[in-house]
Amino acid sequence: MIKWRKACFQNIYIAPLLVAEPSPPHDIWLFTNLAWQDYAQEYVELYGGIWKRSLEALSCLRRLWNDPEMRTDLERWLEIGRELKKLSESVQTREDNVLENKWRQLIAGCHRFHPARTNPDPVVFPKFPLSSSQQTVGRTSQG
Repeated sequence: MIKWRKACFQNIYIAPLLVAEPSPPHDIWLFTNLAWQDYAQEYVELYGGIWKRSLEALSCLRRLWNDPEMRTDLERWLEIGRELKKLSESVQTREDNVLENKWRQLIAGCHRFHPARTNPDPVVFPKFPLSSSQQTVGRTSQG
């Protein structure tokens, strides 16, 4: 479940799309384009069918998404994202050590939910057991 939780914070828009819940707000700073809502929509278009065929996986994801601790952490993560968005232009347009330090503190707070990624691979949810007929869905010629 910890891997799924981390995956939820890598792109906070995928899980609610999969479980038909309202999406979090968009007025936040996101650390990469892979965290944007359009990436989440593309992910669901490509892999949503696999999730829909695994009712157990969807049920597990729904429980995680609605878990009180997860909701509390999500609210804090969104709060940090809103603060980072406010600071982003100020930090980029002028030298201000106080703002830059605040930026660094907020980024550190974000890493509590989303550890820094060390590889450039696309963000995907952890794999769950697939039937043999589902195992080739979504694979590309490269992988």
